[in-house]
Amino acid sequence: MSPTEILGSVFAVIYALTMTLLALQGAHLLWMLGRWWHHRAAALRQEAAERSQQIPADEQLPRVLVQLPVFNERDMVERLVDCVAQLDWPREKLAIQLLDDSTDDSTEIGKAAIARLQSQGFMASYLHRVDRVGFKAGALDAGMEADDAPFIAIFDADFVPDPSFLKRAMIPLLQEEDLALVQGRWEHLNRQDKAITAAQAVGIDAHFAIEQSARAWSGLAMNFNGTCGVWRRSAIIAGGGWEHDTLTEDMDLSYRVQLAGWRCTYRVGLAVPGELPPTLPAFMQQQFRWAKGSIQTAKKLLGPIWKSKWGLHRKTAATMHLCHYMVHPLMLIAMISAPSALWLTPALPVWMWWFGAIIFCLGAGAPLLTYAVGQFALGRGGWHLFRDIPRLAALGTGIAINNTRACMEALRGKESAFERTPKGKSASSTYRIKRKHGGWELVAGCWAASGIIIGAIIDRSWIAPVLLIYASGLLSVGGSLLWGRWKEYKALRPKAHNPRLVRRWMVLAAIAVLSVAGYSALALHPHTWRQDPIFFGGIGLGLGVLWLIAVACISTWKRSVGALPLIIATAVVMRLLSFAIAPSDDVNRYLVEGAQIEAWHNPYSFAPSEPSTISIAHGAGISQQVLNEVNHPTVTASYPPFTLFMHALVLRISPEPWAMQLAAFVAEGIALILVLLLLARLGMRRDWLLVAAWCPLAPLFAVGEAHDDAIMMPLVVGAILLAVMGKEKRSLLAMGSAALVKPFAAWLLLPLLWGQSWKRWLAMIALAVIAYLPFSGAGWGMFATFASFGTELSFNAVLEPIVRSLYGMVVPEHLVRPLTVLSLVSFLAGASIWLLRRYARDHNLRDPRLAATLATLLLLCLPTLHIWYLLLVLPLAPFIRSWGVLLWLALTPAYWLHGIAIQANGGQWTEDHMVRSLMHLPPLLLLIWESLGKPGLPPPSKPQSIPQNLVSMEQPS
Repeated sequence: MSPTEILGSVFAVIYALTMTLLALQGAHLLWMLGRWWHHRAAALRQEAAERSQQIPADEQLPRVLVQLPVFNERDMVERLVDCVAQLDWPREKLAIQLLDDSTDDSTEIGKAAIARLQSQGFMASYLHRVDRVGFKAGALDAGMEADDAPFIAIFDADFVPDPSFLKRAMIPLLQEEDLALVQGRWEHLNRQDKAITAAQAVGIDAHFAIEQSARAWSGLAMNFNGTCGVWRRSAIIAGGGWEHDTLTEDMDLSYRVQLAGWRCTYRVGLAVPGELPPTLPAFMQQQFRWAKGSIQTAKKLLGPIWKSKWGLHRKTAATMHLCHYMVHPLMLIAMISAPSALWLTPALPVWMWWFGAIIFCLGAGAPLLTYAVGQFALGRGGWHLFRDIPRLAALGTGIAINNTRACMEALRGKESAFERTPKGKSASSTYRIKRKHGGWELVAGCWAASGIIIGAIIDRSWIAPVLLIYASGLLSVGGSLLWGRWKEYKALRPKAHNPRLVRRWMVLAAIAVLSVAGYSALALHPHTWRQDPIFFGGIGLGLGVLWLIAVACISTWKRSVGALPLIIATAVVMRLLSFAIAPSDDVNRYLVEGAQIEAWHNPYSFAPSEPSTISIAHGAGISQQVLNEVNHPTVTASYPPFTLFMHALVLRISPEPWAMQLAAFVAEGIALILVLLLLARLGMRRDWLLVAAWCPLAPLFAVGEAHDDAIMMPLVVGAILLAVMGKEKRSLLAMGSAALVKPFAAWLLLPLLWGQSWKRWLAMIALAVIAYLPFSGAGWGMFATFASFGTELSFNAVLEPIVRSLYGMVVPEHLVRPLTVLSLVSFLAGASIWLLRRYARDHNLRDPRLAATLATLLLLCLPTLHIWYLLLVLPLAPFIRSWGVLLWLALTPAYWLHGIAIQANGGQWTEDHMVRSLMHLPPLLLLIWESLGKPGLPPPSKPQSIPQNLVSMEQPS
């Protein structure tokens, strides 16, 4: 097997295991359906008998405490208090507690509502805490200490119980002394308000109509749903009382009570209307809390459950119940591994195809069947199922990232506050939550969509149904979140009729149109840049000038003009047009070395011109034309291991150069998404994405010429984003991987390793050793070609020719080169150490500008500077804000003007000194001027702020 096939097999095994575990959860749901059907008739007869029973006389009824835990519910608290006052229970035996932890003006509303009840003769009390210790659980516990009623009913602020609720719920509690809890069913006040509420209602209906029913009727462990239930006080005490070490205190308590020997039950006919989260961010916040709390409860109680005297089927059902939210990490793993397994593995045997189909039907079909049966059980069957169930399926897969993060935080033991779910009017007014950006969902959705495309290309479309579910869910959720952020932004920005705003938007639109016209001209030109360097260089420089004008515009505008969609759309069109540009001859080497990796033929030992390599290349489907156009055919590989492996992966798409263009397009697209996420994380204007997105360097040299440096870009930006987020180990791994794609990215490891323990330095060395170990048979040959290029070749450099010329005037010729190298290395090391020390003093080593500055210094000192090396600094350009760097990036298409000298030299690579001066001298002088004009480094600042000292342009507000 080839290395890629081995990796594909690993992904296939991961995919098979995750799908099997998902199928087990599906089989559990089918078993629950069977238990529900088996007990349904008897349970409904029991409920009908209870409804016909005579309620005891008022003097025989016990005292009941109704607890109303609220937090900043100014839109609902009055309705809740008034509704509870209508409960059909003797007034002298009904105590009402408003447990208010609010921090806004809803406290006054709550006090007034309770005072009104007191004036009417109710035993009503208002308890207000200012510390919120234990959150909802702490409030409920404090309320129990203030009243000793033997039964306790609990209602959240968004529910409206029927007056008959208490008398109907108390019947089983009064008849069965070992019964701890009677749980009611949730109904929905706003089911038909929006598509998202209709979808949620279907899911919650299935939980209450099928799952809770089956558990209660079969004697399995069930959970309290936090509201619409009546507890026996003695059972709560026996279970250990309310505890707040999980975010689902209701599930935690109900399981502990049942472990103590008590029973819980549920009545499907005991319906209480409530409100569903009306927005996607509110729903995701609720799901995050439920997912994290469930896994926290599982960690806490699975041990006692399996040590208890419960039967095996009860223990198993409890485990599946508590771990239900682990389906989302499993879904995410399956989604990530599926395209890779599909891409890298050979065709599957028939038996495996059928096994996969059965697993898929269990994992995906069982939940859909449960949703449908739940609707029919409640008398809601109809055509709406064909609308709402697909919506719910998309919603369930779309929140996989959100819930996976919740599960991982729970497993790691990371604590977080109890965040209530805003509902009703509060979802958009008095209690607003921070909207999510949807970036990660969009990235994951695009990955799933890529699997569908790959399946179509290599004729394995059987995977499409699975990936279509993931792609549609993630893309729809990500798009909805992004659209929500956009609408929120539009509501806060100046109105569109503002003439100045419209003019600015039109300026950007005009630049976009002119830029697209330039790329179209390059795409339609019949020749390559070597054949017509003046045309390509002239158009490229024009694109660079347009880009600088666009950057200058947004740098002077004090606020965004809402042009992010225009920026993104134009960037995509630029890159699509760049596919028509002829790829570099480097791509031919990429494909050949990829074929060598696939055949376990060491690229560090065998050059592309070797007969064995040629035979392998032909076997991989590489054309003779590609072999004839490999540059430096007698030289062995110089690229690091991860780059070679990526070449092998690209070869799996196609043995034609366009496959590398596609890989560069995808890699650069991911990098831009990460730049956007980093801008959001730092609180910067999103339209600064233009700096990286419209620069001609990336479309022309990453996608157009398909240089593999593009693969490094998402790793570099991802590492910096992880560092800003405080995830240092992951950041190191990402940057270490970038260094194993392109060695000069290793320089950006310095900020991540500065001041760290020797173990982290050793870990990076170990990563490199592990990467190179499979090629160790080549010995020094693994580094010989790279060392040769690095020490002997001097081409298109910035400082190296200047330093070499100065030494050439004063020292003997044989000392010029060593002194030049020593000077450049000394300058680079000295400047970098000075930067690191200053940033470390300001506790700001994770600032993206430091990485950008270090990358710029490194590129200035390289003895050979192919212009695509600047892809290292391009995604960091929005953060450094140096006009010198931007001018350098804008002049990169002048590299094609070297073709004039190449033509004059018979096609041999030749450096044109005038072109090099044009490309490097103006930016270098501007960089020196900026350094003199802005000495020193930024003062201490928080990671999310952007200090002014290194900013050469005007800082946007």
